[in-house]
Amino acid sequence: QIQHYLKKNKTVYSIDLPLHGLNTDSGFWDIKSFYDYGKAIKESFELIQGKVSVICHSTGCVGVLDLLLGTDTYQEKNFGITKNSSIAEKLNKLYLLAPLVRVKFHPLLKIAANVAPIESIPRKTNPKSKRLRELRELDPASTQHIPLSWFAEYAEWEKKREWQSNAFKGFLVFDPKDSVVDVSYAKK
Repeated sequence: QIQHYLKKNKTVYSIDLPLHGLNTDSGFWDIKSFYDYGKAIKESFELIQGKVSVICHSTGCVGVLDLLLGTDTYQEKNFGITKNSSIAEKLNKLYLLAPLVRVKFHPLLKIAANVAPIESIPRKTNPKSKRLRELRELDPASTQHIPLSWFAEYAEWEKKREWQSNAFKGFLVFDPKDSVVDVSYAKK
């Protein structure tokens, strides 16, 4: 998608979320709050002039959806804004790729995050595609384990999330065999 827009002489902004990719001081999964994703998106949107099309993936969708769907009280408490209209007004098109609005097996992970005597669980790291396995090995941000603290923070965010209906239109893209995102829940 990025190459497509660059060939059309469009400006492309890339947001590396806190503690994602290579943007980390303390570890890929070591976030302090899921609200940090929305804050990073909000701060980025404030720097951008004019309308934008947004392509987001996984937890990037969490930040964008928090800003677009959050109730006024939720928005003010977590992002210091009184209305989400300024963000929605900038939105031209929205593409949500595997939006992480609920983790698969989330009830079990929610319990495990608070009571399990272990600190992390193995990450599924063996894609069926040989090409994907090769790319994963080249990824310097790839990790073999996910700390349970990430799931605890996710569960806390999901419990306090206050979203409302909104009139924006977007494109949803899911892999029906996704092993992380609860696709049936996310489609709602």
